[in-house]
Amino acid sequence: MARVNVSQRRISRRRLASGALVASGGLMLAACGSDAKNTPAGSANGTTSAAGTGAVTKQLVKGGTFKFSIGGDPPNLDMHANSTYLVNNILAPVYNQLVRFDPLVAEEPPEAIISDLAKSWAQSPDGLTYSFKLHEGVSFHDGKPFSAADVKASLERIGNPPKSVVSPRQESLAVIDRIETPDALTVVIRLKRPTPSLLLILAQGWMSIYSAQDIAAGFDFKLKTNGTGPFILKDYIRGNRAELLANPTYFVRGQPYLDGITIFVQPDQGAIVSAFQSGQTVYSTRFSESDVQGLEAILGKKMVTERRNSLSAHTINFGHQAPWRDPRVQRAVSLAMNRQEAIDLLYEGKGTIGGYMPPGGGWSLTNEEIQQMPGYAPFSDKTLAEAKQLLQAAGVRQGHQSTLLTRRGKSFEDLSIFIKDQLAKVGIDARAQVLEDAAAYDALNNRNYDLGPWTQTAALDDPDAVFAESYLSNSPRNYSGIGSPEVDALFEKQSQTLSLPERKKLVKELQQKAMPLYSKIAVAWNSRRTSWWTSVQGYVSHGAAYNNNRHAETWLDKG
Repeated sequence: MARVNVSQRRISRRRLASGALVASGGLMLAACGSDAKNTPAGSANGTTSAAGTGAVTKQLVKGGTFKFSIGGDPPNLDMHANSTYLVNNILAPVYNQLVRFDPLVAEEPPEAIISDLAKSWAQSPDGLTYSFKLHEGVSFHDGKPFSAADVKASLERIGNPPKSVVSPRQESLAVIDRIETPDALTVVIRLKRPTPSLLLILAQGWMSIYSAQDIAAGFDFKLKTNGTGPFILKDYIRGNRAELLANPTYFVRGQPYLDGITIFVQPDQGAIVSAFQSGQTVYSTRFSESDVQGLEAILGKKMVTERRNSLSAHTINFGHQAPWRDPRVQRAVSLAMNRQEAIDLLYEGKGTIGGYMPPGGGWSLTNEEIQQMPGYAPFSDKTLAEAKQLLQAAGVRQGHQSTLLTRRGKSFEDLSIFIKDQLAKVGIDARAQVLEDAAAYDALNNRNYDLGPWTQTAALDDPDAVFAESYLSNSPRNYSGIGSPEVDALFEKQSQTLSLPERKKLVKELQQKAMPLYSKIAVAWNSRRTSWWTSVQGYVSHGAAYNNNRHAETWLDKG
């Protein structure tokens, strides 16, 4: 079986910027493939590994089991049909993508995109064609060989899913006109229009490549897995744990470094903290700020924690029955939210007020611009009075009863309690309807709820990803079903605008048009804390929650 050295898997930043011309399939294409000679930290013949605050020189050690906890069971095992970390954390190690973000680069700009199943790629000068050359000698866990047909079938399943699948990334791939496979190791993607975000979309950690034979045969991806990734799902016991073993035929030479991964299902937050404190687990993204401070007081230099802005917001989705379809009611609910109080109570002060794009990023609105949005004025007696007037005008009586669709788990239940208290101030009697994750997602996807408090996490800080998933008329995660042709048209215009300053102007206008429609209310944006024992090497924390969970480069220092 042919192997590929990981030292050949990065993009050359210089080459990406210059766009040298090469010939491919009779076209003159701008080269965007990976050719840099840098050796990634933690590679099989290297000794440098990233450990949070800086590079640490250690001798790489193979073996051991990487252990961490998640807060519940995944709704199912289909990566194409989900948007929760409960799925991504377990299944990301099982699959590969066409391209991916460099796991050892914390930020995720275009130049951090590296090869995965594609070893190189090129873009045509008109931006309408991408050609990918694939690695040889790759096989699925069932032993069947990987080919271009698998890429085509997988991307088509995401972009045009069967009726039994709700694909959150469906609209993100709507720009693709067709996918061609001129030979077993070549994939050509032809677009309906240019889009500067295509590689970013393909690099996010949800774009798993399945077997075309499995797709055609009706393989039940909700219950079973079959990937090409560095780990094989050996066992999954609901309510207990998932166990993954190293793939002995993984196509990247020398990887993975771990013998396996064990993921414990622990809905109780205290149990997650205790497991980490005792060393039963060595990694977590589930800690509050007070959890981290308590653990640091006990473990000291045995642990590392990185804090950064997240791509995760607490939001409210509106149901499809009266009175929630009335714009006056939607605006009243938004006005009733004390966003600073949400940050103080839910995030222990470590959060940010924001709009639809992640705050602090290249696309976000300023606080002043957000406060000018209808329904987003700073909370005050005045906003409460306006909310009550709007509800009265809409015929919503004092004491109106409703339910809050709530996922089981401390952070989700705390969110519903907060929203219940806020709504009580304007005369709405809301009660939490607490459901396990699978049932909660079913209710949300089937639009069977009154109000849906939800944690909305993006995989990319990019308007094509964020808006295509959540804020267009046909977006899979626009659970409220509220949109407009004007917003849809603005989205398409910005998506094909190549000038970055002009695109930023359009994205600003896009948000200003979309936010007053209230397809979602942005309550507040959380910060992200990632903690791990210093024995964990070869791992770098990313701001995005979904793009660095494969752990092929992770290893455990046994010294």
